[in-house]
Amino acid sequence: MRSQILDYLSSLKIRNFQVSEELPFLKDGEPLYQKNFRRFYVSRPEITQEPLYDTLNGTSIVTETETVTVYVSVDAKNQPSNYADMITQVQAAKTSPGYLGRQLRTVTITETMDSDSIIAEFTFSFQRLKLS
Repeated sequence: MRSQILDYLSSLKIRNFQVSEELPFLKDGEPLYQKNFRRFYVSRPEITQEPLYDTLNGTSIVTETETVTVYVSVDAKNQPSNYADMITQVQAAKTSPGYLGRQLRTVTITETMDSDSIIAEFTFSFQRLKLS
């Protein structure tokens, strides 16, 4: 899912924002997305499986959830004029056709203030049924 989110963000071409292929790791003790304003960073996917049905022959059906987080920060004092539009466009990534076969697609948006920046975190979750 990480590559589909990166492709989606790159296709948007939101004015004044860029997409980074780098992971949102720490540099000098600070996350990259806090150092580089208006640049999207996408985490590695986290995959969890929960059993739904177990059969007598050992086969089971599980609900697999894949979660990916997108980070972006902006200067709190000089927010881009298209900030609200950017939030709406990134939120729409959950409906991209690249996620066919996922019966549940959700996104949670969290905005936090950290000194002179606003950090937006988009947590995307995609669920599907899978034989295990």
